[in-house]
Amino acid sequence: MFTNPRPNPIRVALIVSLAILTLTGTLTAQTITVREVIRGYLKAQGGEDRLEKVQSIKIEGTVTQGEANYRLLQFKKLPNLVRLNISGENKNFSMGYNGKTAWIKPSKAPQSIPMEAEAAETFIANATLFSQLYTLRDRQDSINLLGESTVKGEPCYELQVKTLEGSEMIYFLGKNDFLERKVSQFVKSENGVIRNESFFSDFREVPPLTIPFLIESYSEGELSSIVKIKAAKLNAGVFNSYFNPPGGLTSLDELKEQGTSTEPNITNQRERSIGLNLAPQEEETPILSSEPIRLLQEDEDTEFDISP
Repeated sequence: MFTNPRPNPIRVALIVSLAILTLTGTLTAQTITVREVIRGYLKAQGGEDRLEKVQSIKIEGTVTQGEANYRLLQFKKLPNLVRLNISGENKNFSMGYNGKTAWIKPSKAPQSIPMEAEAAETFIANATLFSQLYTLRDRQDSINLLGESTVKGEPCYELQVKTLEGSEMIYFLGKNDFLERKVSQFVKSENGVIRNESFFSDFREVPPLTIPFLIESYSEGELSSIVKIKAAKLNAGVFNSYFNPPGGLTSLDELKEQGTSTEPNITNQRERSIGLNLAPQEEETPILSSEPIRLLQEDEDTEFDISP
C-alpha cells in the first residue's frame, strides 16, 4: 500500500539513475569471482568499446506516488552530469548536478538552492552515466561478492559496492542473464541510515543498453514510488550548460525573503520532498548541441521510442 502521497525528488532521481545501465549476458561457471562477474556484466552489453560510444542519455516517463502522477524527464551526460525535471499535480521543479554543485530549482523561484550535504552526497553518487559496477570496474577493492540470494524467485549474485565518496549499494544480478533485479542503497539521514530498495522489470533493449522500464521503489520496506519509463534516447547532444543551476544559486532563506512561498516542513532534504508548493509552469527546454554525438554508426543519432 502507498503510504507517502508526496513525491520525493531525491528518491526518484536515485531510482532513475540506478536504472540507466542494466546489462545482460550468460555465465555458467558454478564458482565465480568478482572479476568474472564484472567481465560477464560488461561482455553481455557488447563490450566496453560499445559502451564508450555512449556519451549521454535522455529518459522520459512517469512517476506514481500514492494517488498522484507526475511527468519525469532526465538527462545524463559523461562524466557525471545529471538534470531531472518533475512536473504535474501543482508541482514543477528541477534538480541537477553540474560536476561541481548539486542543486534544486523550484519552478516559481528566480534562483536555485544547493542541496544539503548528505542529500547531495547520495545524489552525486548516482550522477554517473552508468552504474557503479561499470564506473568502479577496475577497483576491485570497491566491489565485494557477498554470495548468492533470490529476488522474486530469480537466483542472483549479490555484490556490495562502496563508492569513493563513501556511499554503499548492493546489486542483485540474475545468475542466468545478469540483469539487475534489485539494487539496495543505504542513505544517511537524521534518524540514522535508511535502506532504499529498487526492483526492476519490463526490460527492453535500447542498443547497446538494456534498461528496465518498470522500477518499484521501497523505503524501509514500504512502497514509495513507481517509475514507468516511456522512451529513451542515447546521445541527445545536450550542452554542458544545461546542467548548471538555473538563475544561479541562493539560499532557501533568501528565497523566503524574496516572497517565494514554501510548503511547511520541506527543508529537510534528506527525507522529504524538496519542492515548493508552486503553480505549474512550462518545462524548460534543454539546450541541445547543433551537432549530434555519434553513437555506433558514423552519421547516426538514433532515438529509441518503445512506448507500449
